[in-house]
Amino acid sequence: MGSMPSPKRVLLLTNSEHGQANVFLATSYALLTLQDEDVEVNFASFAPIQKFVAATSQHATQDHPRARPVIFHPIDGVDMVSAWSRPEIKAEQERLKTPGWLRLVDAVRRTMLLLRVTLPWTGPEFVRVLWSVVEIVHHVQPDMIAVDPAFSPALTALRYIGAKFVILSPNTIKDFAMPLQPNGEALWKYPWYVEFPLRVIPDHIIPCGPMIRPAKPVATADPALAKWLARGPTLYINLGTHMRFREEFATEMATAIRIIIDHARSVLWLLTPGSAVHKILGRDIEKDNVRIVDWIEAEPTAVLETGSVICVVHHGGANSFLETLCAGIPQVVLPVWMDTYDFARRAEILGIGRWGNRTANKMCKGGELGSILIDVMLGGRSSYYTKKAKELADICNRSGGGRVFAARRILAEIEDTDVGRQSDTVGEKKSLVNGNGHC
Repeated sequence: MGSMPSPKRVLLLTNSEHGQANVFLATSYALLTLQDEDVEVNFASFAPIQKFVAATSQHATQDHPRARPVIFHPIDGVDMVSAWSRPEIKAEQERLKTPGWLRLVDAVRRTMLLLRVTLPWTGPEFVRVLWSVVEIVHHVQPDMIAVDPAFSPALTALRYIGAKFVILSPNTIKDFAMPLQPNGEALWKYPWYVEFPLRVIPDHIIPCGPMIRPAKPVATADPALAKWLARGPTLYINLGTHMRFREEFATEMATAIRIIIDHARSVLWLLTPGSAVHKILGRDIEKDNVRIVDWIEAEPTAVLETGSVICVVHHGGANSFLETLCAGIPQVVLPVWMDTYDFARRAEILGIGRWGNRTANKMCKGGELGSILIDVMLGGRSSYYTKKAKELADICNRSGGGRVFAARRILAEIEDTDVGRQSDTVGEKKSLVNGNGHC
């Protein structure tokens, strides 16, 4: 009898922050559960994500008994969130909350802070992470590597040792293709009235569709919450792990909730405890019409899939936008930085929701947001928003969705690389991105 063929060995390299890591968790699940493939998934990141990797692995092996458990490789060194927490970065963030007299000076300061945020490690810390990644790659000997484009030490390590890899990103086509537009259009044409569609999408940028991580049902993860959600239509507010509320923002949000609650809706709001919003919403909190919690056991995708949520308010992060889209739920976006404004505009262009703080400049005005929530949830166009959201969800969820497409593309790269090696040619590095031509 011949020996069994070896599994295809894939290494996933990512930061541990969910904004970047969720597409890796989603793709790892898809790699493990492909019916016609035998894949060994190695997942390298920092310790904070390990329990979520274990949960994804357990979910995959329960759904597909032949699946191999994910092998986790802890990366030695400082993770990105810890690096962000340096006093000098926090001090600069606080200074930028007070605008200067010269907008040009403010713009330069913000650009410098952006560079610090995207590359927050000191030189020695960067090198320590780099060598840890090199050791993991040498130990695993993967057939293919997928890497987070925001994980600079890992990218540097892979280029240093000449490893085979693809980029796997939660970002959309525009974020990768914009600099590659002809005639320097990134510098003068965009943004104009609209930025979509782009004239050129290079062949090495591959839109996969939304890569959404499957989650345990709320009824399993948190039966009490499932029972509460089942009472009726619910507004779900989740502004992400990176958002830090000012008290003014929170109280304006509470004012908007007070407006919508008058129309007999339930609200689930993830917010750090201790805020003054309890004074505004105290009666509704006592009646259990509003729940303000700092953490829930169930994953956001599981909450969206209960069928009780009729509108989501979020900050415009790629994961939040696409998770809500794939659940077929209208959304209100409160953008706060960079590409989050893209997603607020996308929601309106696609007819699946509204930009919720257009006049508030990164903040929130209770009256403005309240009227927008009424429009999306109760107004004459509410059925239109819901219809469009469900139509796009059907498109995005076909054939297993973006996570399955990404998984198959990664495996296809193994074979393409083997062919390239035989013919002495290796193609340009592929970038697998979240979203597609519809979103």
